[in-house]
Amino acid sequence: MTVSGAQADPNSIDGLPGRSATPDLRSDRLTLSSFTSAHLTETYVGWLNDPAVMRYSENRHRAHSLATCKNYFDAMQTGGHFFWAIHLHAADGASGTHIGNITAYADRRNRIADLAIVIGDRAAWGRGLGRESWTLAQDWLLQSGCFHKVTAGTMALNAPMLKIFAAAGMREEGRRSGQFLWQGQRVDLVLAAKFAG
Repeated sequence: MTVSGAQADPNSIDGLPGRSATPDLRSDRLTLSSFTSAHLTETYVGWLNDPAVMRYSENRHRAHSLATCKNYFDAMQTGGHFFWAIHLHAADGASGTHIGNITAYADRRNRIADLAIVIGDRAAWGRGLGRESWTLAQDWLLQSGCFHKVTAGTMALNAPMLKIFAAAGMREEGRRSGQFLWQGQRVDLVLAAKFAG
């Protein structure tokens, strides 16, 4: 993993960096770059309004627009959370196509980060890019010295996400029975976590 840009400073307030502190992270195939207003495009909005992309997401219940996406982006910035755009490397190794996003909500007091991901570009599905992105962000968070735990949750029906949890070394911590109503049936929420060290 290669890291560039701002990094977490354990000596900052609450042990976490402030605004605009999302670092760029790079693997063999991907770059996670700090999400900026340049990523607020109709393509991004289209992912959030695509029923196939949002199949297991609670975002499927609402309509999305450039305005709602801008509001979310602003809230992530002012809240001191981490918001990455996932870029697939071009043939020459440069950061290329924007294929999805990954976020980490920072619980400053308890030193916990909660991860979420969307691979919006369907052409990128089935290639292990979600797992690679997830592991890249998760490992940086746990190695930053600011977090002792990374958490996540998903529907029990979301097999691709459960595979990512397992591949990233996360363990199931528990379930909330019947948490979601999905296509007329009650579905559990699976809660997973990985600890530093």
